[in-house]
Amino acid sequence: MTLFGDERSTTYTLRGTYRPKWTRLRFSADYYSINIKDQIGTLGATAIVDRCAKVKDPNFCALLTFDSQGTITAVLNQTTNSNSFKTRGLDLEASYSQPLSELPFVKLPGTVNLRALATRSLEYALTDAVLGRTDRHGQNMANFIGTTNVPNWMANYFIQYQLGKFTGGVQFRYISPGVLETGSITGTATERLNNKVGSQTVTNLSAQYQIINSEGRRLEIFGAINNVFNRGPSYPIWGLSNLGIYYEAVGMVYRGGVRFTY
Repeated sequence: MTLFGDERSTTYTLRGTYRPKWTRLRFSADYYSINIKDQIGTLGATAIVDRCAKVKDPNFCALLTFDSQGTITAVLNQTTNSNSFKTRGLDLEASYSQPLSELPFVKLPGTVNLRALATRSLEYALTDAVLGRTDRHGQNMANFIGTTNVPNWMANYFIQYQLGKFTGGVQFRYISPGVLETGSITGTATERLNNKVGSQTVTNLSAQYQIINSEGRRLEIFGAINNVFNRGPSYPIWGLSNLGIYYEAVGMVYRGGVRFTY
């Protein structure tokens, strides 16, 4: 661990695709692994004091100023190489397009497009010199400012219908069940009551109609309803600090308008 040095990162990715000739189905899967050592950041005064007092790290003790009585009078909270971080997971995608005129038993106008995107978190771990390793994958709540929530599964499903100049669709946004705090250990001081969080699915609707689309000119009207069923987070929130980045901060939202290019 150093105070002034390079942050080192190693990233591995592996991708596979499946596109059979006999169907319009498309599928892909990506595995990723990111490992960061000597992560650059600011720790805060408390963490710097802990590294000096508990780990006896001379680099961090040098950031403290003491008076003649040995009392800390100042802490230099500068950028340091302080922690290591590792995340792993899978990104999955599948799509399918079906012209309704090609159905075997009935011929209908338009085309239906299906698409699914999903992310499976396998690891989201920060290793701290004092606190040790904390893996927050499966934690649905951001427990304090500066952290994020990383559910085990997140997915988006899209159903779209196209007919001429009209396009309409529905989106289902899914967050898997998890916990409020992965550091909660039953029977210890870290135990959190009612630590489990249920799954959540948010539904969005959208539609648009192209009035003009020729010679570089485009005019269309659109409308959308986000969070149709007015779903909120699956746990109590006291502000954006513990909401995280995946749950809705507001309820049902309507929007509409006109888009044009000339």
